Amino acid sequence: VNVARAPAVPQGGGADAGRPATCLADHGAADLLLPPPPGAGPAGEAAGGGAVEEALGAAITERVANWFSQGPGTESAATVTAAWDNHSPWGHQITLRDTGEAVTALGLAPDGTLRVRDSTGRERRLVTEYLY
Repeated sequence: VNVARAPAVPQGGGADAGRPATCLADHGAADLLLPPPPGAGPAGEAAGGGAVEEALGAAITERVANWFSQGPGTESAATVTAAWDNHSPWGHQITLRDTGEAVTALGLAPDGTLRVRDSTGRERRLVTEYLY
């Protein structure tokens, strides 16, 4: 997760190309960041010497651990995929980076794979393809 700054991502195809990156600071979290110390690079350090990164890492770790433990009150895979469904722009065209093929994202299958439709209307599931 990019906290203070977004890395440059090559555009226009090729093995290293991808979608433009973003960071939390660009979406309202700039007040959580301190200015860079003298002599440091352009990226600021999170308030408290990494407190933002530590809190974010702890929250992600807790959620993943709860999901795997499947104890009372924890999330199931269906709950996680439903959450993605509520926040994803299904129906939009995406491009497979390795092949350049344009597909339409349809949604997540119960097992977490991405359901897509290609230009011929064939539906399939993607597991490890990199999209942009």
